[in-house]
Amino acid sequence: MQQAAAERGYLVLLADAEALHRDQEMYARLALEGRVDGMLAAFGTTNDPLVRAIVGQGVPVVAVNRQVRGVRAAVVADDYAGARLAVEHLVQAGQRRIAHIAGPSDIDTARRRRRGFLDALAHLGLPQPRGWVVDGDYTETGSRAAAAQLVASQRRTGHIEPPTAVFAASLVSALGAVAGFRDAGLTAPTDMSVITMDEHPVATHLDPPRTTVAMPLVEMGAAAARLLVDMVDGTPARQVSISTPPRLVIRESVVPPPTVSGRQGQPARAERVR
Repeated sequence: MQQAAAERGYLVLLADAEALHRDQEMYARLALEGRVDGMLAAFGTTNDPLVRAIVGQGVPVVAVNRQVRGVRAAVVADDYAGARLAVEHLVQAGQRRIAHIAGPSDIDTARRRRRGFLDALAHLGLPQPRGWVVDGDYTETGSRAAAAQLVASQRRTGHIEPPTAVFAASLVSALGAVAGFRDAGLTAPTDMSVITMDEHPVATHLDPPRTTVAMPLVEMGAAAARLLVDMVDGTPARQVSISTPPRLVIRESVVPPPTVSGRQGQPARAERVR
């Protein structure tokens, strides 16, 4: 965002979305008094009143990696395909019982990832037991609680074999999920393989190093900044979908389940399922 905006002579200022929601007078001082020319909103629920209020005041707004009602300009990547790629990689490693620590149900990005996950399971003929999709909140604390809920629900039912792999909706969600499994006496990846959306160099230094699905974030940010500057210059709002496909970054958090190998093997190295 910063590089693309600078190329057009604009400066990107960062604002904390939580602070804006807590003190909505803050956005009035920034946007409605003309102190900024437009807003890149990398936050917002599907029906976010704050974002819609800013749009309603005539401020150009681009939603980044999500859709918000009332915001006609948005830049998104193929989160649906990313979720399917994650499931396919788990299956190639021998996993069949796969759970999902999802994002909030009122965020468009999380919905697309959940839909891709469920459609991949259905396409591959894998089970979808009740309780294997648990909503998190894209925070470490919320995802830790979601993992605890997943484990507790399976231990209560008893008659259903528990999941041996989980797809986390974000890297932060994966941090919390692994902590929650550890609280329950489960080790990743020995007892629970983990794959997550969102690539970041820190994933290499985690324990275990996380296998991730990398999204074209640089392209998405640049496209969003260019679109916003175009709108400031009078170009009509539009929707942009980044065509670059997601890709796997394979590390050590996905291995065959114990029921397949009798012991844990090496991290999966398979290519994408065709």
